[in-house]
Amino acid sequence: MPNPSCAFTLALKRLVPVFACLAFAIVLIPGVAAARTHHHAAAHHHHRHAGARSVRRKHAHSARNSLHKHHGGGSTTGSGSTGSKSTSSGSTGSGSTPPVTAPPVTTPTETTPPVTTPPGGGSTGEPETPLAAFPGGGRPFAVSSPWNVPIPTNPVLDPNTTTIAGYLGSEGKAYADLYEYGNPVWDADASTPHYNVTCTEPWGTCPLSRAPIPIPTSAASSSGSDGSMVVIDWSTRTGYDFWRARKTSSGWTAAWGTVFSIDGMGTEGGATGAGMPLLAGMIRTYEIQQGYIDHALTFATDNACQTVLRYPASKTDGSSSQSNCIPEGARVQLNPSINVDAIPGITPGERMIAHALQTYGAYADNNGGAKMAFSFENPAGKTNPYPAAGLAWDYYDMPHIPWSQLRVLGQWNGS
Repeated sequence: MPNPSCAFTLALKRLVPVFACLAFAIVLIPGVAAARTHHHAAAHHHHRHAGARSVRRKHAHSARNSLHKHHGGGSTTGSGSTGSKSTSSGSTGSGSTPPVTAPPVTTPTETTPPVTTPPGGGSTGEPETPLAAFPGGGRPFAVSSPWNVPIPTNPVLDPNTTTIAGYLGSEGKAYADLYEYGNPVWDADASTPHYNVTCTEPWGTCPLSRAPIPIPTSAASSSGSDGSMVVIDWSTRTGYDFWRARKTSSGWTAAWGTVFSIDGMGTEGGATGAGMPLLAGMIRTYEIQQGYIDHALTFATDNACQTVLRYPASKTDGSSSQSNCIPEGARVQLNPSINVDAIPGITPGERMIAHALQTYGAYADNNGGAKMAFSFENPAGKTNPYPAAGLAWDYYDMPHIPWSQLRVLGQWNGS
């Protein structure tokens, strides 16, 4: 007869590995679940960044296709009193460009651009922007310019307003070019170092090459393929647009650029596809800080007309032959009867932009990679006001503005 104590001991020895496996499983399963959660989060993080790259590629593709937009290329056929026959077909896209993938939600560390100079401008030896020195009391160009005249009540609309506005607002979003394709603005005066600027495009005499230009030592262009920036010389009240600007060991180069008066009409040429200054219609950092925008805005679109334009545009880099294309220079308005302050979830930045669109509207000024992408000042060298205003990341899509409620004016002044 077997000894009971020996049998019990043998059974216990056989159960030890079972208990050990159960203990290991108890420890392992939460780890596996956590690992799966981490893997899912990592995959989601990768997906968001892939979306951002998609938007950037569209912008870069747009810039490459717009190589002729700043001088000799682009159509100059106008509707109304502007333009002559077409001189170039521009790029080869059309209004049927697929919708841009919505930009991703990114964290502040991913979206806030590196500030290369201390905030405030003056701390680097550069002059502070004398806002009151603008003729409009904080906004550039004459009070009577197309940028500063409000849209009248009951303006005459474009006969094709329904189809044009329907295309622009069909995604229910429009993008904010804050950083990569935002435009840095640098202030200069008589004490700022002057540089000879060499233009690299063979389009004739470049306006930037006619005389040395004051450029602050801390100045830098945008990081996107446009490489844009603006310099305002307050001692001469002159603005300088730079396209594909680059600082070299001996000075500066640019693919092209233009010169304009900040006291003028803002229509005498600029480094945009429509031939308007970059400063015109740009949403400035100080405007976001002050809480309102009191001028018309500008936007790029992937459905700009190839051969038709309107004042204040002097040319077009549009490539669309679709029936719902929008002429560069056309002015759009957000339905002024909407109470935008009552829209649930609207951010402070969106509210400012919506009010500006109701009062002053926005002009199409560039061929681009999205249905609508609005021009902003890149906050390099200044305090960044965008995150606090709810403009949380580059290419923020401003989803709370009712983009389906846009309309297109027949002429810039609503007549």
